[in-house]
Amino acid sequence: MKRWAALFVATVFPGYDEPEIPLATPTDDAAGKQFVAPSAGKAALYVVGSRLVTIAPILVGRTNVGSLINQTWMRVDLAPGHYDVWVVGPHNTAFRSVDLEAGSTRFIEVTFINGIPISYRLKEMSDDIGRAAVLAGKRAREIR
Repeated sequence: MKRWAALFVATVFPGYDEPEIPLATPTDDAAGKQFVAPSAGKAALYVVGSRLVTIAPILVGRTNVGSLINQTWMRVDLAPGHYDVWVVGPHNTAFRSVDLEAGSTRFIEVTFINGIPISYRLKEMSDDIGRAAVLAGKRAREIR
């Protein structure tokens, strides 16, 4: 049965075991995992990739901030305000609106909905779950 599952994954998702994205330096990864408060007048937004089978480009507003793959994350410090966070998946584009207040830290998860075709979705994570996901993952290199 496992062989059939592996064959299915290899057929439907060619290169499934091989997607790569640029990762942040170990120093930047460690810094993000300390959850330091954002600088004065800013908010911190962590976007966390879980259960991703393809590279998922992430946009905040109209700005491409980088890409995620399974078990990766990024932190974007932003001015307070209303933002739409987008993920561009292989079969859909999804977004989630978030209001950021100065000094706040928020977590958004990028995952997929089970089914064929694969559809990505974004949902807000609680502070505890978001921090745990960041600690368990690797920091993706943000586009600056």
